[in-house]
Amino acid sequence: ANSMARRGSCSGAPAWFPWSPLHVNVVTLNLTGFGRRELNGRFTERCKTKFLVCARETYWSEDFSFFLYYSSKENRWKG
Repeated sequence: ANSMARRGSCSGAPAWFPWSPLHVNVVTLNLTGFGRRELNGRFTERCKTKFLVCARETYWSEDFSFFLYYSSKENRWKG
């Protein structure tokens, strides 16, 4: 099973609650094995509205050059 198919820490306690998972937990993915070196590295979950794609969290590279998002139409993660 694809472990990324679940929602990340963006779901949980209400956003207005100051110590909600939205503010405490940070989900990161370490990607390796890609021929394009710039795709290897740490991607961090982003939950704020401006980062959402189709109402889902996205994962961004450290320099914000690349991101991953979930395509519900294709039932897979894309970048």
